[in-house]
Amino acid sequence: MDYLTTQDVAKKLAVSRQRVLALIQADRLPATKAGRDWLILPADLEKFEKRPQGNYKLTEDQSKLIRRLAQEGQPPEALAERFKVSIRTIYRHLNK
Repeated sequence: MDYLTTQDVAKKLAVSRQRVLALIQADRLPATKAGRDWLILPADLEKFEKRPQGNYKLTEDQSKLIRRLAQEGQPPEALAERFKVSIRTIYRHLNK
């Protein structure tokens, strides 16, 4: 079975090696310790999903839709997933 190193994963995700290590330490990316490095299964990397960042800008129409859906009872987590933004961004638009 072929494994990926943290450097390989960093290149694939376009992040630093330190960021990959932080993802492993936060249990967001499964890995196995091998000597001084961590090894990641390609299947685990495929399952990994980057979280959207909190400073994503939504259009005014999207912001209005978020507020309307929230009033109708949609939870912020569902809205964040639907609009592919962080929950923090959802709350920011709800408090406008």
